[in-house]
Amino acid sequence: MKKSIRSLLRSIKTVYKNDHYRFYLLAFRTALEIINSFVFGVLFLKLFLGALFVKQDSYEICVLITIQLIWQFFYRIIVDRKIYLSIEKSNAKILETVNCSLYDKAVSLKMETIENPAFQNNLRFNMQKAGEALLSDTDNGFVYIKSIILLFLNGGLLVTYEPVLLIPIVIGFVLSFVIEIKNNQYRMNKFDSLNPIYRKTEYVKRIFRTPNNGQDIKTTRIADVLIKHYKDANDNISRTIDKYDKKICIISVFSVVITVLFKYIPYAIICVKALMFHNFNSSELAVMITSAESMRGSLNRIFSLYPVIQLNGFFVSNYFDFMNTEEEYTETAEEKMPLLQANDILLNEVTFSYNGENRVLEDVTMEIEAGKKIAIVGKNGSGKTTLIKLLLRFYDPCSGKIYMDGEEIDRYNIKQYRERFGIAYQNTELYAVSLGENVLLSPIDIYDKQIRHRIKESIVKSNLSLSEGRNVIDTVITREFDKEGIELSGGQAQKLALARVIVKDSGVVVLDEPSAALDPLSEYELFQNMLRNTEGKTCILISHRLSACRNVDVIYVMDGGRVVEKGNHLELLKQEGVYSDMWKHQAAWYST
Repeated sequence: MKKSIRSLLRSIKTVYKNDHYRFYLLAFRTALEIINSFVFGVLFLKLFLGALFVKQDSYEICVLITIQLIWQFFYRIIVDRKIYLSIEKSNAKILETVNCSLYDKAVSLKMETIENPAFQNNLRFNMQKAGEALLSDTDNGFVYIKSIILLFLNGGLLVTYEPVLLIPIVIGFVLSFVIEIKNNQYRMNKFDSLNPIYRKTEYVKRIFRTPNNGQDIKTTRIADVLIKHYKDANDNISRTIDKYDKKICIISVFSVVITVLFKYIPYAIICVKALMFHNFNSSELAVMITSAESMRGSLNRIFSLYPVIQLNGFFVSNYFDFMNTEEEYTETAEEKMPLLQANDILLNEVTFSYNGENRVLEDVTMEIEAGKKIAIVGKNGSGKTTLIKLLLRFYDPCSGKIYMDGEEIDRYNIKQYRERFGIAYQNTELYAVSLGENVLLSPIDIYDKQIRHRIKESIVKSNLSLSEGRNVIDTVITREFDKEGIELSGGQAQKLALARVIVKDSGVVVLDEPSAALDPLSEYELFQNMLRNTEGKTCILISHRLSACRNVDVIYVMDGGRVVEKGNHLELLKQEGVYSDMWKHQAAWYST
């Protein structure tokens, strides 16, 4: 119970912090609901029936009816319209804040955390439940306050007439409360078990609705594979639901029986005393029944809401635990800022393993001079891409050091350090936003002419051409949300990746298999263009096509996680080693 109350208070505090106005609206609505229920419900009924049957005063009756009508008009307009609409707007604001906090947190976490399937399950869970749970907890907190106040008001009134009525009301709902807590434990276990299974079904849905997967789906039997996995996941969902719902159903039946049984015992007591002993007049009888029903309703809300608050507490605690996940870095006053120039890189005996056992990199040493262009080549699985992940500090080496401009890279502010890198990945991710935002990968101020000019210039330099007659920068990429959007070919996407590198004021350019989607002629043009536009910057090229490496200053050849050869193109051919062998095989491919 303490944990649930603590989560409830944290929810209220979080909502209050993000929207004071909502908090005050809920407090005002609660006050109005208490007045409406007790004053204009129970007490008004007593006054009205007294005027009708005891005093038989038509004037007083008319006055009371008029007051009730005026109050109901005011209450319905304020609560059902004004407050409801305001809270609905607030809901959107709070959900935006919570989801954005989840996005920001995900960005700040270590790559090994992000790549963990358990993290993906947890992120999905929080995106679906956290915001709604915070809002529900806050609303239920005020409902709890209202119910407790009404419970005491109606209980106090009922005691003045017939104290014995309190006994069956309280006993019935205490029993229901205990049963519901047990029921709720099963519900939480059910949510926890279903979450990773639902993520599998969502994966299949995402594959089918992603246009880029259409070719494989139409020309292969991958659809059958995915549908099989989807059906298996749904079978697993059904089994999990059956496992928990049988227990939940049995417990719910007991809860209903007890609730119904103890609901009508107070009415039976009232009827017996009224019929046999003539203890009450009509006005008192009506007030007792109304008060008992209102008290029962208050107890019902208190006990039925607790399992909901307990369940929300599970979601809210999970959210705050997620937000407390260890971040990738913590800014300190001692952090250094990298130099705004072409930066040099030194890797000194770097060793790395993802799992602590199998080494992906071993004793790698590279010296990359500022302004030089180097290439890293090797067979698949030789450690090239992992090396780039270490350079970008997605992971830290198990041993050895990496330096930029003579300083260990972990001494730099990590955000500013990564800003020194302009990267073109092999698989260029395209986002359903404008072309300008896809190039800059940052929000664009429509009034910033300098930024817009830089974007246009980078598009021109990358040789990315689109249909004429379009406002190029504001053209929407993909047709995800805009039927006028454009779909880029593989070659155009690679050129867009180059535009991203050109527009960025970086000191180190990393090109990770940038020509994978291009034909040989386009590949040659891309690399000549790349060499022109990265002049004066440190450039690191990763490629399995050795023709791209002929004009770089130094080539590092990797094999089995080690640097096995180093030199320029001609020097490596003379060594008759791994590079020479790869070159001969590729040359033979193009010549046949």
